[in-house]
Amino acid sequence: MPTPRPVRITWRGIFIRVCGAIIVSFLLCLWFFIGDTVYEGIARNPQERVMSLVAVALVVGFGLLIGVVFKSFFWPSMERQLLRGGRPARAVITEVRSSFTGYGGSSFRVTFEFQDEVHNAMKGSCDWFLSWTPEIGDIVTAIYDPDDTKRCTLYPARSYGIARPKTS
Repeated sequence: MPTPRPVRITWRGIFIRVCGAIIVSFLLCLWFFIGDTVYEGIARNPQERVMSLVAVALVVGFGLLIGVVFKSFFWPSMERQLLRGGRPARAVITEVRSSFTGYGGSSFRVTFEFQDEVHNAMKGSCDWFLSWTPEIGDIVTAIYDPDDTKRCTLYPARSYGIARPKTS
């Protein structure tokens, strides 16, 4: 196992975590407010099946929404682990899909292929956030977990960067 590399959080990573905490807090407050209102409505009239179905739909919807936000909120820690101890590999972009276009630019979902340390062909995918538009055939750097090659990302990562080692 190689010596872990020093890693630092980027401003983008700080922003993602703060936004995630705000969104999760808001959703939990909304959950308790709406959940209490729905429960009172069902308690007043237990025969009302439509209200029961609405309650179940709200519970499932909020659960999915909180799960999506939590995934976004905790994703940076996987990036950090990959940057600290993952192995770098030369990768080729094999597919580019546009995911979002807005004022801040475009976002893409890219699929890439790389070879692990024993030369097995591996595939990975991640969101593209760099300023230039990716194209099929571009050569990039992938970082992967040698114990689980499905855990991989492209470098530079979204929320963390490799820091310069501290010198005494």
